[in-house]
Amino acid sequence: MASSSFLDSDLGVVKIRALASARRFIARWKADGLHITLPAGVTGEEFLHVFNEWKPRLLSIKPKEELQYHIGFRYETEDWSVEIIADPLTPPHNVMTKLLSDGEADRFAILVAPGADLGTVGAKKLISRIIKDLAAASASRRLLPLAREEACRLGLEHRVKAFKVGRGIKRMGCCSASGEISLSCTLMMLPRALRIATITHELAHLTHFDHSPEFYGLWDSYLGHSHIIDTEQRAKIKLPLFQ
Repeated sequence: MASSSFLDSDLGVVKIRALASARRFIARWKADGLHITLPAGVTGEEFLHVFNEWKPRLLSIKPKEELQYHIGFRYETEDWSVEIIADPLTPPHNVMTKLLSDGEADRFAILVAPGADLGTVGAKKLISRIIKDLAAASASRRLLPLAREEACRLGLEHRVKAFKVGRGIKRMGCCSASGEISLSCTLMMLPRALRIATITHELAHLTHFDHSPEFYGLWDSYLGHSHIIDTEQRAKIKLPLFQ
């Protein structure tokens, strides 16, 4: 079987390379699709047999679809949003930001030149950093007051040394032994209920500095429901950030 490529309805682009030095089938996911290396002399029928056997496993490890920015891109929560707008006054290869509203909600715009190429890695990293900066701009006046409100509701305000804004993505909150709680600005990209879930998680650490059954029981009591509900909902949300 000669080296070639084809489009699979489930896996996308599949690139095949036959090598005389290959001793077995090797499959790897790369940025441009699935690459399969196989020994020279393998027939098309033999390849399809192995390919169909491997397909469920290949699907299970397929990388998640990469975030794509484009003019008209929009992401919003109850009180925070960002959108990408074409602006004729923005110079080419430049990006600007604008606050559209700061009343009950913070609405931001990222201004780019019409026809700007937002598909490059450089452009994605830049826009992702800007989105995070805009979230940080809102966090101090929207996220931290919510955290203080939750601490007061639970009668824990005296045990919190300070709330501060962080910039983590995977780790959205942390609580120090001294009672200082850091909350990631990326929480602005989540619904209010999930922000509260993270805040109460850290507040529960004031009592249990671990993830023991006692900790989860206390956290659930703060939430008024099982934390699993919020954990499952959070897993379904993809942040508008290029990682």
